[in-house]
Amino acid sequence: MKSALFLRGTFNQWQTSSFYQFTGNDAQLRLVVHLPEGHQEFKVATADWVENYGTSSDAPLMQEKEIWQLCSEGGNLKFDVQSQNYEFFFHLHEKSLEIRQCNFAPDQRLEQCFEQIRANWHSYSTSQKHQIKDLIKKEISHLSQ
Repeated sequence: MKSALFLRGTFNQWQTSSFYQFTGNDAQLRLVVHLPEGHQEFKVATADWVENYGTSSDAPLMQEKEIWQLCSEGGNLKFDVQSQNYEFFFHLHEKSLEIRQCNFAPDQRLEQCFEQIRANWHSYSTSQKHQIKDLIKKEISHLSQ
């Protein structure tokens, strides 16, 4: 597997973005994400759908902490989102997926960071404000590549 893998489903209109991209090593990929409450369907797939993994049958709803064996070009995985913040673990060699609840998601951390910047903006020097703006521009440019 050389291409990036994403969690793609009803919660993101089956699209890709860095918020839904798995990261990790040659054995396991991980994603921490905030999902909207309710019934969700999804797959693990590359941006071009050349690699996509789902269920091998009309499987029941996934449950937290269960490990599900996935198959190439399988059906949609189904999950009822309750707590909203989850860790997804995709085991590359076994092509299996595990879901666990977690206490935070990256978008919440980023939102908290920006809240702190907004709250303290008036106290920053002009030089500090320029440094913050340059850092944000640099990170956005990096994410766009």
